[in-house]
Amino acid sequence: MPRSAHLLGSGWDRLRGAILSVVCGTHQFVGDRGRWWRERWAQQRKGEDCVLCGRSGIDEDEWGIRVFTGEAVDGFAWKTGLIAGYVVAIWNGVHVAEPTQLASAQAAAYWREVTRIGRAVESCFEPAKVNYLTLGNNVPHLHTHIVPRPWSGDPGPNRALDFAYLDAPRQPEVQVRDAARLLRERLAET
Repeated sequence: MPRSAHLLGSGWDRLRGAILSVVCGTHQFVGDRGRWWRERWAQQRKGEDCVLCGRSGIDEDEWGIRVFTGEAVDGFAWKTGLIAGYVVAIWNGVHVAEPTQLASAQAAAYWREVTRIGRAVESCFEPAKVNYLTLGNNVPHLHTHIVPRPWSGDPGPNRALDFAYLDAPRQPEVQVRDAARLLRERLAET
């Protein structure tokens, strides 16, 4: 970075990013560390080829079992990881990547239903803590991972859970089915 670049601040970053996008094609430059968002990231943020859009008709697939259908959220007991009661709440409206892209009433409905699912997770599994992860760094469609942190067997109590712990291996089939049944029953009561 030129010595005077600090005087330009974010303007320098925008200029550098524009130059790099012209020179380097479809990747998007971020920050001073020279990291790149994957190819077609901007299009995926806008909903192109979104793997979470259109899940409204799915009751079960290789990723999860539906436990909740709401005004704003579809909830799935997730099949990966080792934590019983792990649910992914997926925005079921028109594609957005960020909660800030929702109108106020939509955002209220989204968080109300995420909280409703979280309460069911707490009630069914009585965890030490529940984590709510609204990331979208891999799949840019608004969704929240609702992760109960167990009292015993948690790989990282008192710290953020390594996401790899939620990705692999797959939960035993009976564990996911039992969790889905419990959550459906509890959510039907509320």
